[in-house]
Amino acid sequence: MNLFSTYQNKTWLIFFGLAWFMMMVFSHEYYSQKVNQANQQQLTKTQQLDWHLTWSLDSKSAIVSSFESDWQVVGHAVTSSEKNPELSLDMQGKVIDPTIHQSLLVQGEISQEAPANGRFKLEFSDQRNQIYYVSEDLSIKLLNQDLDLSSLRWQVIKPGVSSSNESYAIWSNIAFLDALVMRFYFTAPSSLVLNGIQIKQTQAKKWTVDSPINCQQLHLPAARCWVSNQMRHFNLQQNLILNNQLLVQSRVSPLPVWSWFWLSVGLMTLLFLLRANKSLTTVLITLAVFVAIALVHQDWVATNFSLLRWPLLALLLILLWQNKHWLALPEHPAAPVWLISLSLSMVLLLGLATRPVGLELLFDFPQYLLWACVQQLLLGPVVSRLLFKQLNMPKGMIAVVVGVLFSIIHAPNHVLMAATLLAGMAWSYAWLKYENLYANAFSHALLALVFYQIMPEAWLGSARIGVFF
Repeated sequence: MNLFSTYQNKTWLIFFGLAWFMMMVFSHEYYSQKVNQANQQQLTKTQQLDWHLTWSLDSKSAIVSSFESDWQVVGHAVTSSEKNPELSLDMQGKVIDPTIHQSLLVQGEISQEAPANGRFKLEFSDQRNQIYYVSEDLSIKLLNQDLDLSSLRWQVIKPGVSSSNESYAIWSNIAFLDALVMRFYFTAPSSLVLNGIQIKQTQAKKWTVDSPINCQQLHLPAARCWVSNQMRHFNLQQNLILNNQLLVQSRVSPLPVWSWFWLSVGLMTLLFLLRANKSLTTVLITLAVFVAIALVHQDWVATNFSLLRWPLLALLLILLWQNKHWLALPEHPAAPVWLISLSLSMVLLLGLATRPVGLELLFDFPQYLLWACVQQLLLGPVVSRLLFKQLNMPKGMIAVVVGVLFSIIHAPNHVLMAATLLAGMAWSYAWLKYENLYANAFSHALLALVFYQIMPEAWLGSARIGVFF
């Protein structure tokens, strides 16, 4: 017989849901503060003609993954020995404003044996509208020199427009750009080294509106001011694409941002202490989740992430080794999990896909399946199983608890938090019923990739979490 009555169970879950809501509020407060600070920094820098966009090429992280094969990291630079290497910069949310960004500096060198007639082209683009602006041929001798972008001829390439109908644009009349590809041409394979790229602000910014705009004062749909994904999307649209004055996001309360985090920590810890039958295991699991959340919201984690990869990989390997017995073939085939996942994926793709579904989804599946397997190992054997033993709750209630914990890990990404709340509950319940790691991992990988495929840019934008969002 349960220690708590049905009424007490429902009351406990209501308070647990309140703790989850506090994390949703924390996500809004954290992201509002982040946006406002970034916008104020941008305003100050543009006023000082110091809004430069800089990429340090000391790793491949600055290069779009599909272009990485042409380059190798050597010291604090990337180098290529290809005849015609190409490089696309990972913009990481940066947007080029041609009205103020009118100078380009490419730092690098070529080997003495390289042909003297080497050249390169610049290809800027507006990815949202698929409009490309291609420069004339430029001499490789222009490396390490400030290149005046406004002095170049820019051929405009638009979708559906024949290449025979050539048109050209003046650099300062281009609205905005969010991608840059550099294409190098040599008559023979040459050693090319690139140390860094910088697009410099050389002109003052002229805002359409003189004073900051409060999001709520624009009478926009509420989601644009409260859902972090919409805030992220609209902030970019308002500040850079529309060239309005910087947007100010209102806070929910005058309380410090992290107070909502600590209120959620305290409430969840108290609830587990009341229900854990004098066992601290559940409390430790909860605190571990919140420690992970706190860490991933720290700026120094983003700055030193390349150094943290190996320790994180080591922890994952230790986790896999300690739970390797769960990797054995399961006793139950969990047929409903496979069938529901496949059916739901087909329905979503056929009914809600916002872009053409190509082979990319199939190519990404094996890689994502491995990551899904690690997550499901944590969600199922580690967390769901332990909580079921410790909390003396029905499987349905355990699934809700695990779903909440899985959700808050994805702060401050509101849409991802909502999606993982539902998915986490379903996968936890499936694990408790079937104990089939492979069915859950398959479901996770497939539904996650389909989710990314069907979600509009304005409502997801990024699957990143914490300080990376």
